[in-house]
Amino acid sequence: MKAISSLYLEFKSISLPVSIVPCGTTENHINLVGLSECCQSNRKMRFICASCSHELPFKTSLKAYKLGKELIKLTDEDINKVNEGISKGIQILGFFKDGFNIEQVIKSYLLIPDKKATLKHKKIYQLFRNALKDYSALCLFSLRTTNALNSLHIGILKTIPEGISLLEIIKKRDLEPVLSENTTNDENNLFLNLVSNNRIYGSDELNKLTLSNIEKFNQLIEQKLKNPNEVFIVEATTTEIKNTDLLSDLIELNEKELKKEAIKNVN
Repeated sequence: MKAISSLYLEFKSISLPVSIVPCGTTENHINLVGLSECCQSNRKMRFICASCSHELPFKTSLKAYKLGKELIKLTDEDINKVNEGISKGIQILGFFKDGFNIEQVIKSYLLIPDKKATLKHKKIYQLFRNALKDYSALCLFSLRTTNALNSLHIGILKTIPEGISLLEIIKKRDLEPVLSENTTNDENNLFLNLVSNNRIYGSDELNKLTLSNIEKFNQLIEQKLKNPNEVFIVEATTTEIKNTDLLSDLIELNEKELKKEAIKNVN
């Protein structure tokens, strides 16, 4: 499991280092990259000023909030003032029994002990895990990034078989209800009969579900790999070493080299 962030689970004087792992999968997402017309190489992104066409650096201390057609300038100092007092982490507000109305879950994460967690921390994690079997916890959390506004999110902590789950929830919007139309008993019964005859049975049906366009795309790639004229190696100008676990980075780099060798062998 690859964590997207490391933060602290905070309650009273307890500060528990945890890693946050997204529960969703991206295996059905197809990402295509653009190639240049001249050399059929990967394209590099450039930032250009909309007014004078001057090329800009990747990072800039000036930012703006777009309000309608107007841009309101913001500096790092402005953003730091807004962020003041908002810590990166998960702050437990309290515990509750079942029956709390969760209006809408939009994302789910798994919390696991962080790599820097000691044996004491791991035991505290287990205490939370045991307690959250009987109670759920309401919390606020923030996944802060450099020079960005700390967006506070509402979350629910619950125990699941894999560990502690963090559910991001949003408050329900006030929506205009759809007006009811009068239907007859015969109409209702006939439609309910149609629904009943087309039932599915939970996770078993979900596991059988396949996306035909993904399968077709994979078949297309397999066909192209058999044709040397369709396959070429795009050399990256630089290799980014992420500020995470070095071993994982080396494994990732080795995997890339293995893929290159596989493509060469096809040729």
